[in-house]
Amino acid sequence: MDFKQLESFIAIAKFGSFSRAAEKLYLTQPTLSNHIISLEKELETILFDRVNKKVSLTEAGVLFHQHALDILHSRDRAFFSLNKFKGAITGQL
Repeated sequence: MDFKQLESFIAIAKFGSFSRAAEKLYLTQPTLSNHIISLEKELETILFDRVNKKVSLTEAGVLFHQHALDILHSRDRAFFSLNKFKGAITGQL
């Protein structure tokens, strides 16, 4: 599982569409689909119901959605907290 897969999952859940999510993430629709296929294989579960071009979260997808958000928020907080070290010269001479 990687951040791109999680970002793709969250975008599809938000927009309810693979094509709209791909557009918002500046990815091709096949790339986005591959992210989700790989994620579903790794998690060994189906995250989206795909019926007549409508996309909705499965029960497992609803459960995983909050975890995915938490993971990405944690990543963002880590980057934010480490920003104070950018360009800083520390240590003893």
